[in-house]
Amino acid sequence: AHEASFSTSLKSRLPTIRAMAFEANPHIYQVHVERLRQSAPGVDYRNMAIASRDGFVPMHIPIKQGGTSIGPHNGIGSLLRRIRPGFEYETLSVPALSLDNALSAFAMDRSVAWIDVEGAQGEILAGGRHFFSKVAAIYIEVERAQVWSDQKLDSEIAASLAGHSLVPVMRDNLASRQYNEVYIRADGAVAEKALPVASRYIEQLRRLIDPHGPGVV
Repeated sequence: AHEASFSTSLKSRLPTIRAMAFEANPHIYQVHVERLRQSAPGVDYRNMAIASRDGFVPMHIPIKQGGTSIGPHNGIGSLLRRIRPGFEYETLSVPALSLDNALSAFAMDRSVAWIDVEGAQGEILAGGRHFFSKVAAIYIEVERAQVWSDQKLDSEIAASLAGHSLVPVMRDNLASRQYNEVYIRADGAVAEKALPVASRYIEQLRRLIDPHGPGVV
């Protein structure tokens, strides 16, 4: 979740929703928790990892890169280690829940999720089978080439999500190895709501690039 901006933004627009945000790095959590308690009391902000199982899991926080300190508050900590050499880590044992158990008290048919877990998408998928069979839409960061050890790449994630009747509707071009993708449930009622929004968003992006262009056909 980092600073939980996704959850706070949705909560401000839709005050009746249940907004939950999970940040596994305790250093980041401590920076933001008090501010969120004051400014966004309706957001359930937790210092916890979402993983394939409940219990405790190792959180690998890069603190040096090539001998240069990058501090423990960076947003690139993960349950996995990077394959690129030159990183030094602080490894902490952090509490974890599977996604299904974290959300067991709630109906999932109108839920959405933002998933940015630095290569650990496979952990989320393994512990969220019920969630992914119900969720309406997800926004997920994926990698087309290996960055972390033992990670699942974009094609594997797409196959897993297809097994839950989730289909991609748009994506960005974040970096050479990474991009964000929006999946929605392959359901007429969800598509009726989601696809016009996606089309308007793409048209707005095109107009930013070319204000006099034809827009979306």
